[in-house]
Amino acid sequence: MRKALTTIVALGLSFHLACEPVLADQVPCRTSPKVVAACFRIHGRLSIWNGTPSVRIWKLGTSRIFGVHDGNSNAEGEVLSAELKSLVAPNGSVGVEVFGDFDLCPLTKQRKGRMQIVCIESASHLVSRNSPP
Repeated sequence: MRKALTTIVALGLSFHLACEPVLADQVPCRTSPKVVAACFRIHGRLSIWNGTPSVRIWKLGTSRIFGVHDGNSNAEGEVLSAELKSLVAPNGSVGVEVFGDFDLCPLTKQRKGRMQIVCIESASHLVSRNSPP
């Protein structure tokens, strides 16, 4: 029952995530002057890591990991929407993974063997779960 409720809440929040207003001094990720190539969609797992950048997305089925930065400053800053933050770190805890479809815009060029830095334009079909120990 709890898993079904989590899924329903996550799906409801994913609608709000795509429609979240941008702060007046921030440019949406897709139109940021820091974007270096076309935006793209992946199915992946977002989680918090030790190190920089701490927010990372693993593209499922590959060994590719994207580091998430803010599209306005090309730094970590506020990279997650309030809804996505509430799924990744409920009650301030860590150890939660969020699976879903992420629209990402590259802030650095793709280089073999290197983590590509991206900003998150939107996310949908979100499902969260506790990380395995």
